[in-house]
Amino acid sequence: MRGTYTHRRMQGQQVNMLVGECPHQCPWCFTEVYCAQRKTRMKYTGPLRFWDGTWVVPSIKKNPHYRRIVRMQSCVDMFADGVDREYILDILDWCRKQPQNVYKFRTRNPARIFEFEEMMPKQCMIISELESNRDYGLTKAPPPEDRYKAMLALTRSFVTAVDLKPLLPFDHDVLVEWIRSMDVQWCYFTALHKWVTWRPPMGEPELSEIAQLIFGVAMYTDVYIGPTFKYLLLRKAGIDE
Repeated sequence: MRGTYTHRRMQGQQVNMLVGECPHQCPWCFTEVYCAQRKTRMKYTGPLRFWDGTWVVPSIKKNPHYRRIVRMQSCVDMFADGVDREYILDILDWCRKQPQNVYKFRTRNPARIFEFEEMMPKQCMIISELESNRDYGLTKAPPPEDRYKAMLALTRSFVTAVDLKPLLPFDHDVLVEWIRSMDVQWCYFTALHKWVTWRPPMGEPELSEIAQLIFGVAMYTDVYIGPTFKYLLLRKAGIDE
């Protein structure tokens, strides 16, 4: 059995340089609700572009040489097929100019990373997001099986992880075998933010299925249970926080 960790162990800085509408258009994306609440909705609508406001968090600007974990592009998938190559090169160039940091790149299109393999910062982790082993056709991102196959190859060159978000109905044995064969260092369970009202039309996995998946995955890699995942578990258990 590998370890399980809470969110405090894994905190880091976040940088979103590229804004506009994400080409993947995932229906569960939190930007619509999140940005509307903070009056920044315009930031994630319209064509892709670099944000002309302050996109580097203050602590990075104040101490640029301090080593930290930096989560890149949490709102727009920079490796989506609809993202211009020059945007990706500029973001990677910014990362390489601060080589002391460890960069986390989340994507639902890991296959495109091969195009930039030589330009990636030396210290980085590739995190592929998977909602299931099944393809429900809810997003414009590549099907889950294509992401899985790309991660099999990326694991040979990069530190890799998988984020199961949002967790949709799945086949237990298949999904656990995917995690095992990808040989990822982490498997994240982060779920949707509690204020996202979208619910999958095919329903959600049962609480017992989720528990069995966590234990199954933990046999092969370290498991990270994020703060938002508890809202899913509480709701599935019928408990109001």
